[in-house]
Amino acid sequence: MICNVVQRDGGGYDCSVYIVAILTILVLGTLWTSYGYAAEPAKSLRFGVLAHRGADNVFQTWSQTAKYLSAELDGYEVSIVPLELYETWVAVQNKGIDLLLTNPGNYVELEEKHELRLIASLRSIRRGLPL
Repeated sequence: MICNVVQRDGGGYDCSVYIVAILTILVLGTLWTSYGYAAEPAKSLRFGVLAHRGADNVFQTWSQTAKYLSAELDGYEVSIVPLELYETWVAVQNKGIDLLLTNPGNYVELEEKHELRLIASLRSIRRGLPL
């Protein structure tokens, strides 16, 4: 589970689809202003996801989100790219992905070497308290 938003009554719900949608919209805005894609948007948006629980789990967790974003972002086809930890380095270095969902430690190392920008950060909540 990516995040668990706890409601006042103590209940909670999974919000990973909404987080990814917001993250993608923020990143697209950043790409448009930083790289001049406003006039001619890219046709493919490759979303790298750290696959610490395996590629099958990544596809099961994120394929519906990619399908939703592809339908909502006119002119873009969103694809999920499961990556092992070492593959995140190769993908970032070779510009093989447009977005990356990874752990904080990996992000810090990648940021130092490859000038990455943090778009959003997630905070996990357990038993009503942030971790």
